[in-house]
Amino acid sequence: MISTRANLAVVGAFVLAAILSLVVALAFLAGRTGATDLYWTEYANVTGLKFGSQVVFEGYPVGQVERIDPMQDDGQTRFRVELSVQRGWQIPDNSIARPVSPGVLSPQTISITAGTSGNLLEPGDRIEPAGGVDILSSISSAAGNFDELTDTGLLPLLDNLNKQVSTFGELLESDLRPMVQDLRVITSATAENWPTIAREAAVATTNLAKATDRVDQFMSPERIGAVDRLIKNVDRTAGSLRSASEQLDGLLEAGGDDLLVGLHEFRYLTSTLSRYAEPIGEEMDLTARNFRDFSRQLRQNPGVILRGAEREPDPQAPLPPLPQPP
Repeated sequence: MISTRANLAVVGAFVLAAILSLVVALAFLAGRTGATDLYWTEYANVTGLKFGSQVVFEGYPVGQVERIDPMQDDGQTRFRVELSVQRGWQIPDNSIARPVSPGVLSPQTISITAGTSGNLLEPGDRIEPAGGVDILSSISSAAGNFDELTDTGLLPLLDNLNKQVSTFGELLESDLRPMVQDLRVITSATAENWPTIAREAAVATTNLAKATDRVDQFMSPERIGAVDRLIKNVDRTAGSLRSASEQLDGLLEAGGDDLLVGLHEFRYLTSTLSRYAEPIGEEMDLTARNFRDFSRQLRQNPGVILRGAEREPDPQAPLPPLPQPP
């Protein structure tokens, strides 16, 4: 009898210890391991939040949701969410509390992002709320956007691509195949005439080499030097002409009216000579022919200088009278 009671006591103590361990483990998991401070925030949607939902500060569990109360604000329903946080936990006054879902199957939690302010919130203060991050909602929104993208962008793109492929097929049948056949004919003709083309190319290369040699010979250092000297002479000539022009300008300025009168008289003289140039030239030509004829007679008969040239009888001249008898 005593042994049975002892066994029952051991079993009861073991079960009680297990229950206490479970309670302590749940308290640790919920962040309730001691005294807490109450804070509150508000959301327009509390899907997935309930009593006992975990509260984390930068990912570290610090408390849980104590209660959720609806309230009216300008005709809109919002929800006041009270949070119990470990007593003495320092929360900057510009921190943000947002409901998040760490994983697809993870329960909704409230994540407090620490602010940068040096002022701390007091127990009972409001923590600034922010929109929640829900993976399922994000996936659903992305799926909706993908459906919209499919309807408005992808399907018209595929339709256009199909039309372009059809057009390319028609182009391939109507233009590209004859082009390939023509290219094949050109390739065959080129292959047949390739030896001739190669010989012509070799001849052209040889001629080009000869032309290059001639150009090299033409552009010898001596000829380049001569061209340089010619350019220098042209420069000096241009300078001399410029100087002569300047001197002529100075002469015109110094001569004044007398020089202009002289130029007018010179122009009159040249115009007169040009008018009489042709008769003077004819007279000089006639004189030259007479002098040439005289020199020819002198070479034939030098005595012509002493007795003069014998005149040939004129057939139309009258005959001299006959001598009368005595």
